[in-house]
Amino acid sequence: MIQATGRSAAEAPEAAAGRAWALLEVIAFSALVLGLGPLVAEIGAPPFLTFVANPLILGCVWFTFLWARRQRGGDRGSAPERAAPQVWSAGRTALVCLAATLLFFAFKLFVSPAFDGLAETYLGGDRLAQTREYAFLRGDPEAFAQWLALIWLFAALGEEVFFRGLLLSRLETAFGDGFAACFLAVALQAAAFAFHHFESGPVAVVQSLASGLYLGVCYVLAGRRLLPVIVAHGLWDSFGLTMLFLGIADSDGA
Repeated sequence: MIQATGRSAAEAPEAAAGRAWALLEVIAFSALVLGLGPLVAEIGAPPFLTFVANPLILGCVWFTFLWARRQRGGDRGSAPERAAPQVWSAGRTALVCLAATLLFFAFKLFVSPAFDGLAETYLGGDRLAQTREYAFLRGDPEAFAQWLALIWLFAALGEEVFFRGLLLSRLETAFGDGFAACFLAVALQAAAFAFHHFESGPVAVVQSLASGLYLGVCYVLAGRRLLPVIVAHGLWDSFGLTMLFLGIADSDGA
């Protein structure tokens, strides 16, 4: 008992230091992903800095930083160890991805329009703004193929790795793990995800907040696996892109 108590006492400062590191990471990388792009546009800095601020790029940098700290033993005792996810069969993985995608589509098609209407009414938003912005895709197969690749790489993969895989997980560590930490982490990563779409207008912010909450909960319920949320995110964006390409979604809302 004495030895166990002594070990717990020794690990307490390491755990506190680990939570502090996680919080510093969250602040630093969130500031970069949310603020670097607008700052580049404001001061007229080289455009490549906007690319550096992409969630996929910053996610890779963040992951590398975490890997380097673990290699040096910097994360030992930083948070309670979670059980490693069980290996899923290909069939079970496919079913979870399908369920996550179908629920996401149902939410976006039948629930999200009500939030769009509230955003238009009370925030002065325009639900057709993005439709008009990407009107150039209509009937252009080359542009459609290019944007399809971009959304899978930088939106589906990049945003899920950054906001769900890294930001949510590090927020949990910063708050000490547990149900309350998970709840706060899901809410805060959704808020950050919404703010990331601030330049697209109020409707996009409200949509992104709701999507961020759904994808965050889905990520947790799927045993903190990224594949289901990446698939759901990518297929929804692909659906929207296809509607624009075919002219089914136009500037008049048809």
